[in-house]
Amino acid sequence: MKRTITLVSFLVVLSGAFAQKKTTIGFHGGYTLYTIHGRNADGSNFWLKTEDGFNLGMNVEVPIAKDVYLQPGVQYNQKGANFKSYHYMGQTFHGDVKLSYIEVPVNVVYKPSLGSGHLLVGAGAFAGFGTGREAGVDQGMYHIRFAEDVTPQQIEQVPFYFRPWDAGANFLLGYQFANNIYTEFDGQIGMKRINPSINGQWDGKMKHRTTGIAYTIGYRF
Repeated sequence: MKRTITLVSFLVVLSGAFAQKKTTIGFHGGYTLYTIHGRNADGSNFWLKTEDGFNLGMNVEVPIAKDVYLQPGVQYNQKGANFKSYHYMGQTFHGDVKLSYIEVPVNVVYKPSLGSGHLLVGAGAFAGFGTGREAGVDQGMYHIRFAEDVTPQQIEQVPFYFRPWDAGANFLLGYQFANNIYTEFDGQIGMKRINPSINGQWDGKMKHRTTGIAYTIGYRF
């Protein structure tokens, strides 16, 4: 939480430093749909059903060229998946898993004039730190825990361990109206393995990642 407050303070100070160059700050919230996909330990591919959630965040938009902006930000983002048969950590589950992250996305956004407002087209990268939430499966309810490496004994007690960091690519397409309200369709592709190693070894070919989309609405000051 202290890291998040420090980052938010930095973004606010940054927006003031660039005020003379028409730097703006935006706040947004939206509806999210995420899934978990990848490879099982035996090498077979899988793609789970989506789990819905929401995001809340802010960003600073710094002009770097004509109609081009650098857009660093911070947001709370809910991810997860819904499944009938999820093979994870040597077990098979039916239910859903819900994950929460504090993320730092950094995008480059192209904003040409379109009508009375601006088209928004952007891409970039993100890094996120897991903060918690839960898994509800036939075996019971579990609080999500995060670790880079776990032991078999830990998995027996809590089978839903994930690595604390997620990272990947962002994409966005949207429109900013003349009154500074903006709306976006955002996509996110996780490129980092979120399943932890077991006693320092990967479980076969297991490689699980997050992917999702969001519809957000915000206002830019």
